[in-house]
Amino acid sequence: MKNLIKDLTEQAIELVAFGNSREKSEGKGMLRVISELSKPMESEIDTILKSIEIIETDEGLSKKFRTRYATEFTVIKACAKDNMLKKEAINYIKSLTI
Repeated sequence: MKNLIKDLTEQAIELVAFGNSREKSEGKGMLRVISELSKPMESEIDTILKSIEIIETDEGLSKKFRTRYATEFTVIKACAKDNMLKKEAINYIKSLTI
């Protein structure tokens, strides 16, 4: 996913730098869309990781959490991040093919 965003960004920059006026406008539009698409993925992951950190650092919440899940918080954070990235990739694949 990051490679795709990187490639699209490079293409958009080329349009802005070397294109005619119509292509420059398209490149600027692409850059705005890429910027907006990148934000939700990062902020949703960050929000979940911050929530996990709050639970981890609060003794009461941590104890309550551990009664249900006997897993290290580092593992939980990695799984949450991995699942969010998979979810975003699946949604993007669907948007390309549907």
